[in-house]
Amino acid sequence: MTGPKRYILFVSGALAMMTASGCFLFGGGGEDESQEAALDAAEQLRENRMVAEDALLEADMAIEEERFDAAILEFNRAIRADSSDIGIYFELANLHRELSTQYREDGNLEAAIRENARGLAVLENLMSYQKRNLDTAVTTEMQMDEMPPGDRGEAVQEEMLPDQETAEPDTEGAG
Repeated sequence: MTGPKRYILFVSGALAMMTASGCFLFGGGGEDESQEAALDAAEQLRENRMVAEDALLEADMAIEEERFDAAILEFNRAIRADSSDIGIYFELANLHRELSTQYREDGNLEAAIRENARGLAVLENLMSYQKRNLDTAVTTEMQMDEMPPGDRGEAVQEEMLPDQETAEPDTEGAG
């Protein structure tokens, strides 16, 4: 076998082997890692939303049964599961406001003020969370603008969870 024929046989065999294994010299092969990471992130988001929905259902049942401390715990569980849903923050702040009104009507001003403060803390945590996400988005965008045009890859940001926990209500002074 001559040199050129041997070379052609070697190259065609190598190409056949790489094609069969899914490994190409010019683009890699097999699973696309970024697509797999995106699918994993989507699955995690779906699971977190399901946990949040479950917690919200439990919170609604607890409110109907006038177990407000359990409702607050369930709202906090929903926020931990899906901190991007601002409606949960508003529902929890509204519950604290309603409890404050109830305590005020019962004459327990100390408990009313405490519940108002807790409701405000929930809204402050929401504002802080939104600001951090906005700051992160702006910083990332600025970093992307500073990168050379051909070097703009996608970055997955780690989500920062706010300190959304509120203290449990004091049921002793509920009258």
